[in-house]
Amino acid sequence: MRFRIFFVAMLFALLLTTFLAVGCASDDDDDDDNNDDATSADDDDDDDNDDDVAPSGRIPTTLDMNYVPLRQDDQWVMAVGPGDARITRNDLDVPRPTPYGSGRERLSLAYFMTMSDLHVADEEAPTRLDFFDSREVLFGAFTDAARPQYDLSQQVLMTMTRTANQIQRDYERDFDFALFLGDSSDSSQLNELEMVVDVLDGGGIRTESGWCRPDSGDLNLDPGSGRNLGERNFGVQETGPTGNSINRYEREGLPNSNADFPCAGLLRSSGDPLPWFACVGNHDVINMGLLDPLTPLTFYKPNNYEETLSPFGYISGLASMVEYWKENPDQEIRIAYGILGLDIDWRVVFEVFDFLGLLGDYETDIVDDFDPMVLLHDTPADPSDDGVDITADLNRAYMDTAGVMHLLNESGHGFVDRNEDGVVTPDDGAFYRLDVGELQGSNIPLRILAIDSAEQLLFPEGGLTGPQLGWLQREIKDAEINDALVIVASHHHEAAIVAGGSELEEILHSSPNVIAHLVGHGHYNEIVPHPTADKNPYLGYWEIQVPSDIDFPQQARIVEIVDNRDGSGSIFLTNFDHFSLDGDDADTLADFSRELAFSEALADGYDGVGPFARCGTRSDRNVELIFPIPTAVVQELAAIEADGSITSVDSLGHGAELPFVDYPVTNEGLDDNGFAPRVGVSNFTSLWTHMVNWAERNDPAGLGQELDELRPLSPEERARLRTLGYLQ
Repeated sequence: MRFRIFFVAMLFALLLTTFLAVGCASDDDDDDDNNDDATSADDDDDDDNDDDVAPSGRIPTTLDMNYVPLRQDDQWVMAVGPGDARITRNDLDVPRPTPYGSGRERLSLAYFMTMSDLHVADEEAPTRLDFFDSREVLFGAFTDAARPQYDLSQQVLMTMTRTANQIQRDYERDFDFALFLGDSSDSSQLNELEMVVDVLDGGGIRTESGWCRPDSGDLNLDPGSGRNLGERNFGVQETGPTGNSINRYEREGLPNSNADFPCAGLLRSSGDPLPWFACVGNHDVINMGLLDPLTPLTFYKPNNYEETLSPFGYISGLASMVEYWKENPDQEIRIAYGILGLDIDWRVVFEVFDFLGLLGDYETDIVDDFDPMVLLHDTPADPSDDGVDITADLNRAYMDTAGVMHLLNESGHGFVDRNEDGVVTPDDGAFYRLDVGELQGSNIPLRILAIDSAEQLLFPEGGLTGPQLGWLQREIKDAEINDALVIVASHHHEAAIVAGGSELEEILHSSPNVIAHLVGHGHYNEIVPHPTADKNPYLGYWEIQVPSDIDFPQQARIVEIVDNRDGSGSIFLTNFDHFSLDGDDADTLADFSRELAFSEALADGYDGVGPFARCGTRSDRNVELIFPIPTAVVQELAAIEADGSITSVDSLGHGAELPFVDYPVTNEGLDDNGFAPRVGVSNFTSLWTHMVNWAERNDPAGLGQELDELRPLSPEERARLRTLGYLQ
């Protein structure tokens, strides 16, 4: 029995090491978990504002400038560096006898913006897990439990929206639409997704139009204006024993991130709303993007979202609990709802950590102001009274796929009532088609097929079922019949799709009309060519990953699809940053968020030549991707006369003025090695399948059966996991 308990505890120890392996949090350089040090790129006045001034000319894109790390004395600081010249890639080996050989003007088929992984978060929610954040315990695996910029996510989205609006005005061309590739919310909460819709639509859900209200629970309303000035309720953990603040989001000299702020929405240059549409991501539908509240293997159930208790609290306390265990080895420790919902004595888990050598130098991560006995109410063996009292908010309700589809469809941002029963539900499928020509009011034959890669999740990994794959196959066939090009969009990149992943690749390779697959999830700039085994360029396509809005470099992509008039097409990709344009509190906080994200990336370790953040290589950022156009589509497009320039070539990268920022400026370029995707730690799925491998070989009737009951793997999932190298 002791042997079985040991290996079950080892399972959860290993699983917990990457509980939130979808991003990384940062600490400053002292020996605590508070983000209280000056950021690496602050100005010299007495506050934390960077006093940015908007450019007076055109807004720059990353063709003109990049935010880059620069070595100054003994530290790295954020600097403004040179832009990336566009790189042309023909990895699919498309034959091009002469560049643009027909002599006719190239035709711009579509021009739109895309963003992914906004992670708009309610940092006060009772179902968060800041408690687990640690840079040392398990060698920093728990740093993913909290990001210091989480509470600034809506301000970043606001400034990105303002920047997108200004780009349309400056370069004298409106986007046809905007496409958001999932993980818009951080933990599948109603108030988080409402916040996203309000920012992009200009308010109207959480408060009146023209304003956005990030706050939940307690409010601090101004009696004159009625505006919320921002309030937080972190209960007994707001101040330490000496009365000093231990609220990581209380920042002296900076505005309150929970205060109302003005929001005009995503707009065309005329002031009319810009249509936008969304895909579903894992964070949109399950807790923290990893554990499903509707399954046994979870920390929280749906009712916990709306409760008056945060069972694990809001201060990083894991290292302090390790210290308590070291000092009190005979004391039983049972915290809150247990470990992944199971009632296990935490001492057993700590013993496993210690046995595996994973405790690390935990003492450097102890927060002196955090007293674990306050969180546990001096009863470490009794979990019934653990936690921090907060104000409940019904708007924190758990969403799941049904709630996401309802809110977005009701707001006009995707999904269809496929079964015509008068309501949009998962029975209709969270997938749909966009006809670009209809959105433009033109006859351009281009379609976007938005699919739901969060339909069948394996923790954070994606999956699709047979009915959705059948729909996709029929839609692509219909596009062939009607001589239309196809772009598929999903949240998960293909290497992160388990159920249905192999079938998806086969379907995308089956048609010459499929030109690209737009994805998110990884938070990187990354381009993956997908040639066929026989190198047939007409059946190859491009997989294009879009960076996140929460992690550095916090960018969006402009996508332009072009007919080169020689039988080939081009996909132009151009990244842009967010800029302080209005100079208000939202802009100030968004600038600060980028600094925190930069510092967070530095905390991962950077030596000047190794991987930095999630910027991707130069060949993954500003690029022109060549694809072949089927003959029937070439003939269809031949009847359409070009009525404008190619914005990505003729306008973007020309006439921009850099903003005035109080950052260093460098002319030093960075080679690809400095921006290569880093090697990630093993994620939750890999650790789970590692335990499945061991259990099925060594204890199939015991632990193997227990794991299968907690999360059964279908034959299709097992086959894909073997292909991806997860299972033996």
